[in-house]
Amino acid sequence: MASAYATYQQNVEQKSKEARSELGQVIQRMSDLSRENGTEVKNGKGQVVGRQPRVGLDSERVALAQRAADIIREIPQDVSAHECYLVAQAFYDSDRYAESVEIAKIGTSKKVDWKTHPRLYRIEGGALFGQGKLDEARKAMQAAIDAAPTGPHDERIYSQAFSENFWAIWERKVRACDEARQHFKNAKLMAGLLASENYRISMNEYLGGAEPACQ
Repeated sequence: MASAYATYQQNVEQKSKEARSELGQVIQRMSDLSRENGTEVKNGKGQVVGRQPRVGLDSERVALAQRAADIIREIPQDVSAHECYLVAQAFYDSDRYAESVEIAKIGTSKKVDWKTHPRLYRIEGGALFGQGKLDEARKAMQAAIDAAPTGPHDERIYSQAFSENFWAIWERKVRACDEARQHFKNAKLMAGLLASENYRISMNEYLGGAEPACQ
């Protein structure tokens, strides 16, 4: 019996290693597609500061996200929050909200990573808004704000301002105009608390000028 158990454990570990290896390859290909198909994001000086995936993912990236999700479900204990974020984001971008929420929740169950957890909660919140689950969505968005780093100061405020504005965008989409105005106001107030001029300029460019209309 001991020998049989040892063999079983070896098989389990081998399958887990193979799954982890495949997951790494799938996510790498997803990242490559994002770079190939993304659009450049520029600041006010015309400098490229990042890339944004185009809306409406192609069939290959959707298929890759589905395969990655299958592996995550198979070995949830062996995946990272960041891997879950990449897959949940892919589902979110293609409006597959139920799958996005599922994978995001696996990610938030991992050890807290201040760079990743706010993003996971934002995705979860947005996907829940997309499903019409407003109470759950708002709890997830508050969790995104609460998950911001305790320090340094500007990184925390920037993360929270970003979350507040993202929250406002979704409240406008569901025609909750009072809530949208409040969260946009919160985002603008937080932008004013940023000590770094670079952070402040970046956030103000992201927020834009006047509050977008909601009716």
